[in-house]
Amino acid sequence: MIGKQIAETITSNYHLISAEENNSELNFNCRCNDFIREPENLKRQLDKISNRDTFTIEILFGHTDNPSSLSEKESTEIEKFLDSIKRNEKLIEENETAIIKIKISKNTLRKTTSVYSLEHLVDYWSKGSPYETLEKISSFSKNNQELETFGIDRTITTSLFRFIPAGLEPTREGQKETREDFFLKRDKICHFANGNEFDFIPGDFRFAQKPPSDRLEKLFKSLSQIFSLIYICNYSKIDKNGNIELKLNGYKQISKTISSLTNLNTKSSEDYFEIFSWAYKEGNISDKVGIARNIISIHLSNDDLLEIQDGAISSIQSNYQIYLKDNLKQYIDIKSKISESIQKSSDKAGEMVKQIGTQFRASIFSIYSFFFTVFLLRAITKNEADFSVSTGLYVIFILFIAITIAVYFYSLKELKKEETRFKSSYASLKKRYSDLISESDLKRILNNDKDHEDDLDFINQGRISTAKLWRIMILVIAMVMTALWLK
Repeated sequence: MIGKQIAETITSNYHLISAEENNSELNFNCRCNDFIREPENLKRQLDKISNRDTFTIEILFGHTDNPSSLSEKESTEIEKFLDSIKRNEKLIEENETAIIKIKISKNTLRKTTSVYSLEHLVDYWSKGSPYETLEKISSFSKNNQELETFGIDRTITTSLFRFIPAGLEPTREGQKETREDFFLKRDKICHFANGNEFDFIPGDFRFAQKPPSDRLEKLFKSLSQIFSLIYICNYSKIDKNGNIELKLNGYKQISKTISSLTNLNTKSSEDYFEIFSWAYKEGNISDKVGIARNIISIHLSNDDLLEIQDGAISSIQSNYQIYLKDNLKQYIDIKSKISESIQKSSDKAGEMVKQIGTQFRASIFSIYSFFFTVFLLRAITKNEADFSVSTGLYVIFILFIAITIAVYFYSLKELKKEETRFKSSYASLKKRYSDLISESDLKRILNNDKDHEDDLDFINQGRISTAKLWRIMILVIAMVMTALWLK
């Protein structure tokens, strides 16, 4: 511990009073009755303190109210501090002791803070109830991700923290995983009463490499197991009295209350984390966790939720495969029905375009029939071709055109209604099957609505091209009739 190392540059013999480190500061207090003068060594130890942090060293002598103190690393200040100690040392009576108080206040800079003694910090986190432990870690993790740790020689990481050796440049990369998906899935199938207080995932307490501290590994292993269970159990709560309540409803109802993390049975920590990882990775979360709960409830030793029997994860995965096979036929049937509905929609779109084309062709044919019939009858009755149009005949033609235009707009209106019904029918199809298969799978089967949009485009193009042809033909015959009338 750096407090010990600093003290050993001031005195050759001391008696420890207390040594502790928490989230914000380190304190080291000891008694001594002799002092040594090693300014170079003292400066060397003080230079280990991060520039982010501040420190104070006080020597309290019983015979004076003016302690010797130091709060800067400059050599001149260190000399003054040691001279002050020497002056006061001469006044120390036999059997009288002085108190050395070393305090380092830790500051955070760009999510980076110092850990001077990992063992003492873990000791601070571990003290108290599980609620207090999680509260300390939660408040610490809110502002700190990179932990510049003294006494380690390699980087160790979890999803929550990155412990780096002292002096190593921080990566400045965020260490927290994207966790919103985990929270959403958890809240869909579980009720965690403290979800808003403790936004942890099991991976926050899983090390990618073996940590240098056995106590840290044990603490995090316990927390990893607890949060794996929180993400699997139906109900969980961490009350301020220190109790962790877990309830799992499977083939049997299992309850467990944990009042302390000390000596917690972590035999099944790996198994529960593996179950959590499998359930939350992909697939239907409700089905997977439901099956996991059933299998866990009958694979416990003495109905103890903290001790699952070997091979449970294999049983869970096997049962899930059987479940998928049993539901495969139903899935295929649903997919076939959706495909049939899509094909029917395409056929209906073709019929709509064909219908409007038929109506418009009939309208054009009737006008042209009128035109040719008039002149054919004249030629037969008069034995000559008379192409003049009387005013009476032209008025009849105009009325005929007016009726045709009315039919034209009526047909367009009916087509619009059919198109609206077509869209509504497709929306109902999606809603009907959304409760049976996942949204992503439904999108894939429906090709992200591309086929439906193609059908709508086909209807629209058919209406435009047919209407365009109709207008051209009507305009041609109207111009011819008008020209003959004006002749």
